[in-house]
Amino acid sequence: MHKIRFILFMGLLLIVSSAYAQETNSNDLFSLQINDDHWGQEHNGWQTQLISLDEDYVVGQPMRFQLVLKNVGPVTQVYDDQGIDEDVLLLKDENGNQSYWKRGFRQTLSWGGEPLEAGEIHCLFTNRNITNEYVIIKSGKYTIQFRGHGEGMSKDSDFPSSNTIVFEVKPGTPRPEDVLIDSLRSVVPNQGWELRTGRGNLNRVPFKREPVPATEIVISRRSMSYAMFIELWQTAEITNETKYYTAFHEGQVSEYLGRDIHGKYIYIYVPENVEKVLPSLREDISAALGLVKK
Repeated sequence: MHKIRFILFMGLLLIVSSAYAQETNSNDLFSLQINDDHWGQEHNGWQTQLISLDEDYVVGQPMRFQLVLKNVGPVTQVYDDQGIDEDVLLLKDENGNQSYWKRGFRQTLSWGGEPLEAGEIHCLFTNRNITNEYVIIKSGKYTIQFRGHGEGMSKDSDFPSSNTIVFEVKPGTPRPEDVLIDSLRSVVPNQGWELRTGRGNLNRVPFKREPVPATEIVISRRSMSYAMFIELWQTAEITNETKYYTAFHEGQVSEYLGRDIHGKYIYIYVPENVEKVLPSLREDISAALGLVKK
């Protein structure tokens, strides 16, 4: 039985991998977009080019980009794109402020390097929507660049930085998580703490009932020996209930913190180990979000 399950799992993995390869390696996706004058600087026989895929960019709407890698060396080289979906883009506004990465750190797995012949081009990612990854609140002029990459286990993943693209972002409605993260950045210590988007909905008490639609932010700190996670939710639902089970800390109950300036309700879960490190966290968050107890 276990053997059959393993075979089915490997078959599914092969299908998913093949579909991903078709999406990211199809020459139809990027052959007409590449500009020979827009390559970044050469390093170790590699060059990268970042490509804009949309004519217009609007705050809160998808903003898609594509990254390609070229072997400009004289022989076949091996590349390893482990971690290429992490924080590898340098996005800045017109004042030089770097946009905040909201996805958080994720463990990556390398399947080993792949050969790329001299002169060939490989698509490292396509249709990458930076609105899902970076906090973008304001309209105006932005610059974006692939900052270079070396997350893999060998020099095979040591890719150079790309060209820099200058683009205009038109006014729009920021995503709720972007507004929350932007407001909470002053509350979170700089030493190893991060703000990232969470799983979303609040689970009612008891679990059998429908969850409450919400925007979730996770405040976390990781180290080799421990991890700390605070969960915060924003929901528009008007209810007399004040407690919900959390999704990340299973079996624990969140607490109602207050109503924000947008009329939405804020719930939070703060574990005991965080209470000792950040004793004024609730008060600091309440002040940052302008909460009132209603």
